[in-house]
Amino acid sequence: MSSYFDKYKNMQYIIETQGIITEVSIFFCEFTQYHKDELLGKTVHSVFQELLRVSIHLNEIAGVTEAFLFTKKLEVRNVYIQKTQYDRSDKIKYSIYEINNSRFEDKNQFIERLIADNVTGIGVYTAPDFILIRANQTYLNYLPVPFRSKEMSYGKKLKEIFDDFEGSPGETTWNELVAHSKSIYVKERPGLLKSEDIKYWDNTLTPIEENGKVKYLVSMLDDVTERVKNREYIKQQKEEFEAILDNMSEGVVAFNKYGNYVLQNKKVKEFAKRSTNIGKTVENVGGSVDLNERYYDINGLELSKEELPNFKVLRGEKVNNQRLMFKKGKEVFYYEYSGSPLYDDKGDFKLGVLLSRDVTELIEKEKQIKQKNKQLKVILESVEDIIYIVDKNGNILNSHSLFNDSMEHSDNCMLPADGIQYFDFDGNPYILEDTIGYKVFQKGEKVKNVKIKLVKKDETRYSITSGIPIFNSNDDVELGVYTSLDVTELMEKEQEIKEQKEQLDAILDNMTEGIVIVDSKGYILRMNATALQICGLSSFEKPIFSEDFARNFDLFTYDGSPLAYKEWPLSRVLRGEFVYDLEVWLCQKDTGIKRLCSYSGNSVYGTNGEVIITILTVRDITDQRIQQERLLEEEYEKNEALENAMKLKDEFLYLITHEFKTPLAVISSALQTLDLVCQNQMPMKAHKFISTIKQNTNRQLRLVNNLLDVARINSGNIKLNDGTYDIVYLTNSIVNSIQSIAQQKDVKVNFITSIHKKEILIDEEKFERILLNLLSNALKFTPVGKLINVTLYVKKYKNKNMICISVQDEGIGIPFDKQTDIFERFGQVNTILSRQAEGTGIGLHLVKLMVNAMGGQISLESQEGQGSNFTVMLPAKKPLPGNKDEESKQTDAQLVHRDSRLIQEIAIEFSDIYL
Repeated sequence: MSSYFDKYKNMQYIIETQGIITEVSIFFCEFTQYHKDELLGKTVHSVFQELLRVSIHLNEIAGVTEAFLFTKKLEVRNVYIQKTQYDRSDKIKYSIYEINNSRFEDKNQFIERLIADNVTGIGVYTAPDFILIRANQTYLNYLPVPFRSKEMSYGKKLKEIFDDFEGSPGETTWNELVAHSKSIYVKERPGLLKSEDIKYWDNTLTPIEENGKVKYLVSMLDDVTERVKNREYIKQQKEEFEAILDNMSEGVVAFNKYGNYVLQNKKVKEFAKRSTNIGKTVENVGGSVDLNERYYDINGLELSKEELPNFKVLRGEKVNNQRLMFKKGKEVFYYEYSGSPLYDDKGDFKLGVLLSRDVTELIEKEKQIKQKNKQLKVILESVEDIIYIVDKNGNILNSHSLFNDSMEHSDNCMLPADGIQYFDFDGNPYILEDTIGYKVFQKGEKVKNVKIKLVKKDETRYSITSGIPIFNSNDDVELGVYTSLDVTELMEKEQEIKEQKEQLDAILDNMTEGIVIVDSKGYILRMNATALQICGLSSFEKPIFSEDFARNFDLFTYDGSPLAYKEWPLSRVLRGEFVYDLEVWLCQKDTGIKRLCSYSGNSVYGTNGEVIITILTVRDITDQRIQQERLLEEEYEKNEALENAMKLKDEFLYLITHEFKTPLAVISSALQTLDLVCQNQMPMKAHKFISTIKQNTNRQLRLVNNLLDVARINSGNIKLNDGTYDIVYLTNSIVNSIQSIAQQKDVKVNFITSIHKKEILIDEEKFERILLNLLSNALKFTPVGKLINVTLYVKKYKNKNMICISVQDEGIGIPFDKQTDIFERFGQVNTILSRQAEGTGIGLHLVKLMVNAMGGQISLESQEGQGSNFTVMLPAKKPLPGNKDEESKQTDAQLVHRDSRLIQEIAIEFSDIYL
């Protein structure tokens, strides 16, 4: 810390004299966003406490002290502050710099996103002094006046915002949160904050640790007052409504579309007690039917269920003043009924309301019986479950329309259906004591969700069945109500899913790559056998948090540098990155075993862009990499051995060709002596023989020279003797020097250029060799009467000026499949047309080597039967300042020697041409 502080303490500082700021560094102004004029002349106390809102007092600064401050834009910064005497005077210097990588918004982007969304109130406090440093406007709006803005609340301690916080249970809770670092959630807490409008809160307190200590506390607040008030209001309204109903002089009932009563006032209960045999109300329409109540019209004729007012309403009919008669022993009671149905927005029955005035208890009884029957019918026909009612003898009294089509159908529910075997879902057969009928009627038990597998020949069905006994007044079972749900399709789907899962597990466990599947919360859900083996595990039984799992391992880069967890492949994929073939070392902490692994991974996203699942693949490439390195080492040794063999071969070739050159030089000297001394003394036939000997000697010299040059270049001993030459003059002189040979073959050679003069740095001798070789080849393969064009021009290539010399002939051309071979050593076009001027196949290979050595390149365009065009591209090197053209510097003797050398070169280079 001290080295870092020493680096910046002289950059960000303020100096005060007797408590007044007299000097401010420009870096301090840039850091705090305050202008120097806003700071100079003010007291240190006002600047620290009012402008910067420093989290500590001046007298708390000792040595290098950590604190929080706010910029002018109210951005919080975690800093170190040092207070020192300045320049041995009464001046005090405060050096301030930001702690590296300490900004809350950079390290807690998820919380910053919640703050920016401004939906839930988010406030961030420091620990343990509980200073507010970050909050969204929703959170600020929850604070008491005047702290509902950043300007008024940032930098304030919690006890300053809430004057009753200090010493309160809330302070104890916050301190415990810092001590134990565990989140706290409080639901619908009353009076959390002082607010006239907000009474109830959902509050979450979450600690954020740094270096093993709680540094921040995140408070999330939601106003749930409206929710609580609505619930209380509904409860109050219900109580008030029930009180009104209970004080009405009329009986009021309401029931839903299933016939279940949702409302019965006190008067209805009094009516039932006074005028019915049962003396009480029932829970559903028609419930009194089970208790043998009878219903009559006012004439004493027994009414059907459909004629009762509640059933009429349930059918959607309005009932107006329908009078019924009730009988209770010898007593008769009359009641008058009015009612109507209520419908929802779709036109479906929602609620039935029926009013009754005391006419008779008998009518009320009848109404309840009809109502119950109607209810049962609606229930039976409106649910998907198969429902049937059975008497104590097993006879079916009422049933769902689907019952007759079900596999369970039997004339007597106490007995199994013919040809059907009954099992549980695990395949265990049911005995009599396990059957629903036995338990309901013999034991009077409620049976719920019994799983039954029914097998009949080749058909298998699955159902979940429940049964409820209904008791009479003597507590004997009178009826049984059964419900059965056919779950065959569901079971088949579950079996299909199970088989697919088993297949998937088999595929995953037999893959050579390790597979790790992680959910959106970072929990590892699945690891296949390969992944377990790589991690040194034998099994994986339950989901585990990825960070907890990672504590068992260390990861290193290929070169051995440790990887922080955030750079681990799994961590990167969980952040949304795509990882492909990332090679790292995986080390088990407990065993020390290291494996070189290749990781790839990606996340699967939902329609809204949220991560659904993350898949990471891992391959153990330790053995593969060792094998690769071994192969590379072997390949290197082979190449080294091959290079040594090539070097020995070139040295041997160089030695042999050099030995050939010595006698050839002697023969050539002897022939020159004969030409000079005995030219007039020899007959014509001797001259012809000497000419043949000279031509073949030159051919051998050409071969030897080419081999020596190739060996010299391959060994790296080539040397460029660059001089300043006019490339136009040099090329033209070479072309003119072979005109006599071209005329003897009746081939016209043209030199074409638009450049008058162009001086460049170039090796004259090698350029001559290159151009003469190309002209020699052109003359060899160009028929009598045809043209050879030599073109010189300048072009731009890769932003450099290049000199281009093309030699284009009208010869036999080169087949496309041979065009790359001719630049290889001993590469030839082996055709009948080329036999007339067959060479060794070294010339063009040497040309390419020389062109490359001069920093250029050579290319070929050719079509068989239509000629060839060789283009040499050389860099147009600029002459050094003060250098003159080599032609102008040479003496007469040097020019004669150059011409003699050129003549000799032509004689050797064109020795393969038979005129």
